[in-house]
Parts: sequence; structure tokens; C-alpha cells
Amino acid sequence: MNPPAPQKDQKHRSRDSDTRQGVPPHDSGISNRHHPTSATPPRPQHPPAQTPPPDTPSLTPTHRHQTGTSHAFAEGLSAAAGWAAQHGHLLPPTTATWNGYPVGVWAKNLRTAGRKLAEIEARREAGLPVGPTTGTLTEERRDALEAIDPS
Repeated sequence: MNPPAPQKDQKHRSRDSDTRQGVPPHDSGISNRHHPTSATPPRPQHPPAQTPPPDTPSLTPTHRHQTGTSHAFAEGLSAAAGWAAQHGHLLPPTTATWNGYPVGVWAKNLRTAGRKLAEIEARREAGLPVGPTTGTLTEERRDALEAIDPS
């Protein structure tokens, strides 16, 4: 059997009752001031962030992402056009490459995006909830693909 726990005033004193010179009582609240006996120094105060002038164009993270995605699409479209010109169609196997670009995987991903868009359009026409549309093929991208191979 375990011995009973010692009483608070027998062996252990609480931090609240510490009466030594220069030691503040325990405070469970958050203090924004640096106390001379605390272990960590205060955080430096930084000047407020400067805002750009109103005529400076700002890029939101979404805009930057779309720009990078647009560049990747243009690169894939160029490779797809080259592959389709040589083979007469744009139905490459997933292992196909064009000048080192994985045009087969690129086309497979766009076919999947096109199917997802068709499903969303069918749900919209049926009056059902559509849900998120991320990962779908936009109309301008669909038009660019049909310009290469209308099939």
C-alpha cells in the first residue's frame, strides 16, 4: 500500500506562498511586461509593416498560384500540340513524352478534369448540389485542347 501524500504545508510550499525577497508570487495571468527575474528576455518591438503605395500591383497567393498553373498548362499544351501533330490525335498513352515533357500524364489528368466538369454540369442541370469545382477543366482550356484535336 502506498503511503499517504504529504500535506502541502508539511514538505512542499506552493509558489503562491513564496515570500523570498525579490521573488514575485505566482501569477497565472499573461503579462506583457518583462520581469527582472524571468528567464526569457522580452521580445523586440518591430515597427509596423509598411503598406505598398496604392499604384503598386499586389499579387494575392491565389493569383500567384493561377499564374504558375497557367504557365504549366501552356507548357503542356505546347507539348501536346507537338505530339498530336506527329501522331494525328491527342490520345497519348500515359507513358508518352514529347521533348522530355510527360504529355501522356498531362493529357490523362486533363481527361479526368474534363470528366469531372461533365459530372458537375450534369448535376447542375438536374438541380442537384454541385459541390466544389476545383480540379475541373475551364472552358478556355477545353477550347485550347479542342483546337489541337476536336475528338
